[in-house]
Amino acid sequence: MKRLRDFWRRRKAFRLAVYATAGLVVTAAILDRVLDRPLKGIVERRMNEHLVGYTAHVGRSNFHVIGLALVLEGVAVSQNAHPDPPVIDIPRLRMSVHWTDLLVLRVVADATFDDARIHADLEQLQEEHRDPVPISKRGWQLALESIYPLKINELKVRNASVVYQESSGSKPLELSAVELIAKNIRNIRSKHRTYPSSIHGRAKVFEVGTAEIDGHADFLAEPAPGVIGRLDLDRVELSYFQPIADRLGWTVREGFLSGSGAVEWAPPKIQVVDLDFVDITGASLEYKSGGAPTPLAKAAGARVSEVAKTSLNNPQVLVRLRRVAVKDGSLKVVNTAEDPPYHLDFTHADGEIVNVSSLAEDGPAKATLTADFMGSGSMKADATFFPEGKHANVAGKLVIKDTPLASMNALLRAKGKFDVAEGKFDLYSEFRVQNGRVQGYVKPLFRDIEVYESDQDKHKNVFKKMYEGIVGGLAKMLENQRGEVATVTSLDGPLEDPKADAMQALGGLLRNAFAKAILPGFQNEIRRLEPYKYRVAIKKERKAKEREEDEEARPH
Repeated sequence: MKRLRDFWRRRKAFRLAVYATAGLVVTAAILDRVLDRPLKGIVERRMNEHLVGYTAHVGRSNFHVIGLALVLEGVAVSQNAHPDPPVIDIPRLRMSVHWTDLLVLRVVADATFDDARIHADLEQLQEEHRDPVPISKRGWQLALESIYPLKINELKVRNASVVYQESSGSKPLELSAVELIAKNIRNIRSKHRTYPSSIHGRAKVFEVGTAEIDGHADFLAEPAPGVIGRLDLDRVELSYFQPIADRLGWTVREGFLSGSGAVEWAPPKIQVVDLDFVDITGASLEYKSGGAPTPLAKAAGARVSEVAKTSLNNPQVLVRLRRVAVKDGSLKVVNTAEDPPYHLDFTHADGEIVNVSSLAEDGPAKATLTADFMGSGSMKADATFFPEGKHANVAGKLVIKDTPLASMNALLRAKGKFDVAEGKFDLYSEFRVQNGRVQGYVKPLFRDIEVYESDQDKHKNVFKKMYEGIVGGLAKMLENQRGEVATVTSLDGPLEDPKADAMQALGGLLRNAFAKAILPGFQNEIRRLEPYKYRVAIKKERKAKEREEDEEARPH
């Protein structure tokens, strides 16, 4: 009897357990359904209580009592001033209890973002810049934390994308296939340190390149999260930066960028980029000069100059490039404001700059560059950029050799109203810029020159023949004992802008070299030809006519 009573007692207890479990399952299923609609409104309201200048919308919510998971679908955050497209679009967001952290008696959550998309265009960024409320005060962190009652300790991002588009017709800058995992966000498994959360991320940059970062982060830092780690870039296509380059007058046709080094970003003060190397391969650039710079170009230039000055000798805003290499690059400088337009071509460029740093204690940076100039000429340059002083402090040398003068005819016609039939051009220069002044010289050399005036060539056949006949004798009048025409011009004096940075100073030197040395030196020698050129041309014409008569007199 006792065994029978025990059996019925156990059977009854089992039935009660089954009924209780079934009741919990049914209750959970009912709660899953009942809570979904009100949770959607609650999540939207709580997010929008924290967001400033932006509005969140939730398409659907789904709460799972078993597992205490909250799944949101169709989450979108739009800028109030420019709501289309949304700046954040999350097809699916799942937040739940992070069960492994229960082993250390911590009740925290994890969050998984699937197929999220972050988008920004020029109008939205301009609006963000105009708004007096800084982005750190927009409430993004609080909005995310308000979705789920538990604090997030692990975050996963799967197959996300980050897109910037200058305008509707421009090629977007896009990071795709973004994968990110961040752990220990609440710092519950380690002692307190500056960056407690481990992070690992990778992404496809544009269509070909890749980016990867390994490091640590402090997601709870104020006023914004901070990150430190190692960044690796490989084969990032330069042509995608064309919308940004447009504002500075540059055209980026092709090329790739790779690099590797340490980065640290901890607003508002810490900004560190310390790269071991940057390789720029096959870059093809074009710069449009002439005419007044656009307002956007002025603003961008002023911003770059301001950033450079504020980062100088500031250990919290460090920019250090240990080695930058340029391989097989090309640059075309085009001036369409002159009549006629002209261009200067630098091709097959190889160069290197080492030890670029915003800290004076790191010492000077040194640069070398070789290239073909105007097709078959050669150029070699080196420069040393000294960190001392508040303004440009640079010394350098430039050598251009064996450049065909005829390849520069468009420039000579635009600047000097003359051109040449043949000849070679060399240039030697040394300079030092310091304390708002420049010291140095420019020595252009012209060899084997044959000159004509294109205006005279238009009118009569005789002048066309003169064009072909102005040879030898004219060049002899100009040549020194080595067969060269040489002038030397000093560039000593104040810079146009004593506060100019090093690159501005180099641009000014190039303009001064042409205006004060190359063009006047050439024009002076051309003027010396005026008393002789017609006589030489007539003599050449006579000789040519005599040759023709001799040919006709010969028996066939």
